[in-house]
Amino acid sequence: MNFKSLIIKVSSLIKPVDEPAETLEAKPFSEEQMVEEAHQALIEAQNLFARVEDPDMIDYAIYSMKAAEERFDFLVKAIKSHQGQAPAT
Repeated sequence: MNFKSLIIKVSSLIKPVDEPAETLEAKPFSEEQMVEEAHQALIEAQNLFARVEDPDMIDYAIYSMKAAEERFDFLVKAIKSHQGQAPAT
């Protein structure tokens, strides 16, 4: 895949936002949703790393995988810490 076709493919995946960022409401996510999303991102990064052959893409895949691992680990630690600080009744 050449660079031009890559840009066209990526551009087709980007959807325009109908509303400006200031007017979008933040939707709360549960801890379970956040961990599931982080785990899925980690799996996708690992799959990317397994498929790439271009040296630049290998670097990107490693960076993505490391970032996904850090995010997943952070969320797991934060949830464990939060559960350990349950309010006394």
